Amino acid sequence: MRRVALILVTVYALVLPARAEDSPEADAKAVPPGIHQVFSGGYWMHGKDDGHYRIVVVQSGFEHISYRLFIQWIVIDQDNHDLKIVRTVPVVEINDLSGVISELKPQFKLNNPPRFNVTIEGRDGKKRRYAITATPDGRYTIR
Repeated sequence: MRRVALILVTVYALVLPARAEDSPEADAKAVPPGIHQVFSGGYWMHGKDDGHYRIVVVQSGFEHISYRLFIQWIVIDQDNHDLKIVRTVPVVEINDLSGVISELKPQFKLNNPPRFNVTIEGRDGKKRRYAITATPDGRYTIR
């Protein structure tokens, strides 16, 4: 009986931490502090892959804070019933300004590429507005 109890305690000790790591709370705790904003939505299909988009704003710096903007394409992995990032693209036109994003408005509509409007204040104090559209092939346009 003691052997069975010892085996059960050992099994639970090994299994419970693995379950805890897969929890939504563990996922939330694993997000780096520099992640400032995240928006997910839309739908894309390219070749055999399909999934959704994610927009990520990363904050960096201490004395001179600046934001970096990234678009991600997340695929639905049918075999593993999981999601995985297949592409992360920096929005260089925004990131090169090394400024502060004061406004970010995503527009995710069914059967349309996502579009988001960004207002950024550069180090020169000027506010600039951009409209960015992501495309299913892993690229974006900006105007």
